Amino acid sequence: MTLGDAPYAIRITVRREGETVLVYRRAPDASRRDRLQRIATIGPLARTVADGLLRRAAEGTEEPDAQAGRRRRKVIPPDDSWPLAVGKYHPMRAEWGARLACLAIVSRGVRDHDRLAIAAGRITGLSGTDAAWWVGLLTGPGAERAARALRILTEAVA
Repeated sequence: MTLGDAPYAIRITVRREGETVLVYRRAPDASRRDRLQRIATIGPLARTVADGLLRRAAEGTEEPDAQAGRRRRKVIPPDDSWPLAVGKYHPMRAEWGARLACLAIVSRGVRDHDRLAIAAGRITGLSGTDAAWWVGLLTGPGAERAARALRILTEAVA
């Protein structure tokens, strides 16, 4: 998958606090050109907790196929080795990009390591369709209420 074909992409940056992950989604800009637009940031604490989710997203590992009731393999060509390179854009498949966007929005402002780990596990278990639905809610009107609801459902907050 090339960056031009990817519905989502991530970019790792280094800030004073540590490594952060910027999550981008492909959408039309004001000139109606298809561009990657940043929708969320995974902070340093959430990035360390979500290392497994990031690895699975980068590798495009197996996920359940709801229609056939079997597992299918989605593979991104191994152009990068783990850990992901800092500063470079990394293309993501839609289901993994949506999960990372959900995690980024849910983890915003949460400082409890254990709660973030629980939330990352729950978001990893979301189907790609459910994650995309949540991203739509989290980036549309009423996003604050949707973010609070997903935080409660993923047990990111008490």
